[in-house]
Amino acid sequence: MKAFLWICVFLGGSSSAQRVSRDDWRGDQLGIRPRIEHNHRASSSAKAAVCTESCREQHPLNVSTQCTIDQIFTSDLTRCVQKECETLQEVLDWQTYYASVCHLKARDTGRIQVIFSWILFGIATLSAIGRMLARSQLLKGPGFWWDDWITLFLAVISVELAACLVYTRGGWAGRDSIGIVDPGDIEELFLWMYISVPFYIIGTYGAKIVWVLLYMRMWEFNTAFRKLCWATIFVLTVCSISFTVGAIIVYWPYHYYIGDSPTVRRFHLGIDLIPVVFSVAAINIASDFFVLLLPIPKLMSLTGVSVQRKAGICAVFGLGFIVTACSIVRLRYIVPLRNTTNPTWDFGLFGTFSVVEVHLGMVSCNLPALAGLVNRMRTHRRAKRHIDQSGTSGNSSSTGSAPRKTPKLTTWVATNTSVSTAEQSDYDYEHELAAPQATEAKPSG
Repeated sequence: MKAFLWICVFLGGSSSAQRVSRDDWRGDQLGIRPRIEHNHRASSSAKAAVCTESCREQHPLNVSTQCTIDQIFTSDLTRCVQKECETLQEVLDWQTYYASVCHLKARDTGRIQVIFSWILFGIATLSAIGRMLARSQLLKGPGFWWDDWITLFLAVISVELAACLVYTRGGWAGRDSIGIVDPGDIEELFLWMYISVPFYIIGTYGAKIVWVLLYMRMWEFNTAFRKLCWATIFVLTVCSISFTVGAIIVYWPYHYYIGDSPTVRRFHLGIDLIPVVFSVAAINIASDFFVLLLPIPKLMSLTGVSVQRKAGICAVFGLGFIVTACSIVRLRYIVPLRNTTNPTWDFGLFGTFSVVEVHLGMVSCNLPALAGLVNRMRTHRRAKRHIDQSGTSGNSSSTGSAPRKTPKLTTWVATNTSVSTAEQSDYDYEHELAAPQATEAKPSG
């Protein structure tokens, strides 16, 4: 029933996201005629509002030294316009005028960001399917546990995030706020960013919980370590719930601009929002390091395992640091959000890295189970090859008669025994560690 529900949600989210993507593509090609033609008529004249005159006198525009795409949004001249003008539209018009004077065109990487994130979404979905196949008892797996059901839930979350990213493209996410971008587009972008934030928080912390649950299945007899794992799960769950509720309450970033005001709303309910967002991201990175390094001492203390094998096991866990690297890069894109006049570009990058982080986190926590599936397939192939070789040797050993098409009874018994042993063995990553773990002293009590 849960698998059927996941499939329905996945198909629904995928179809809606593809529909929006097609509309976005058609809108880019046809120009979304009514709105864009109006904006192009407004921007073709390249008129700056009256409120910009005092700023242009204080900070004269030097075309030879101030004509870069970043200076359009971060120069002292633009910051002055942001303070002097009364509406966001006037600031956007000024930036369009600035770009026209410098003969600069708007950057637009939004479609590339969506395509890249959807490729990762496909990989994450395939990894989740592979995990379920590896764990399924229908394929001689050990059966499902709590971490598998959480992974299934995270797969649903990733569908919603992928769809939200496509919808943000309707607000020109990933494009500079020049020309065709208006306050309505920015409001639409912020709305979908606000919707996606809870999914991001749940997805990132859910992946960490999956890792810790894996550790608990690997070390069933170490009471102290299991208590530490339970405490870690509790802390991660509290962080996930509290940060999600907090994001919903502060209404960030949907209320970032007050109506058409060019002034960014930095405070809400007495809270300076950007430092809070930065702190939450820093806690997320710190928890990544803690969760991924948590089992390393236990892995290195295993007896009966070669150094090469220990290194391989640690490497699988080390792949999780790719997600941490993505989190660190995402941290860099939080800083410009503090007082941005280019929200479609800055929030587009911020949102894309958030979605990519969730997809990579899902892939990383599925790697151990996928390794088990690959090993089981290899073992099954070796067993099948052994059957073929035994059958061939049994047929060729009979002399003076035609080769027999069926091996002798003793051959069948031997080969079937090897197949049964191969099928009953659990080659999942965590159970490959079970044999070395048995050499550890079982704690008293």
